[in-house]
Amino acid sequence: MSPVFEQHSFELISRSAEQTRRVGMRLGAMLHPGDLVGLVGDLGAGKTTMMQGIASGWGSLDPVSSPTFVLVNVYRHSGEQRFYHLDAYRLRGAADVIDLDLETMLDEGPVVVEWADRIEDALPDERI
Repeated sequence: MSPVFEQHSFELISRSAEQTRRVGMRLGAMLHPGDLVGLVGDLGAGKTTMMQGIASGWGSLDPVSSPTFVLVNVYRHSGEQRFYHLDAYRLRGAADVIDLDLETMLDEGPVVVEWADRIEDALPDERI
């Protein structure tokens, strides 16, 4: 019998947007450059709400919005630190990810990918 989740995966069941945001804040406080977090869920599942918490916990004061149409939002922290928020909903696969230069993003800061399952084959294996 195979495990339900990959080694670094977990499922979150939240009872409110505020609870989702608080979990995101805890996660965001732990992120460093090179960390990759994939968010997967149906439309309206709370991925962007989770991202609001993650960015806040990381220390960004920038407003968080879904980057569905711009593909990538960049949030700032004090100093030169950056945090990348990628929405893969409109991406067609690995070639689109290569064009976005995900590796450079990971070198500069943590990256959160909404709809990560759509580009799973293009994501590095050794990231969280």
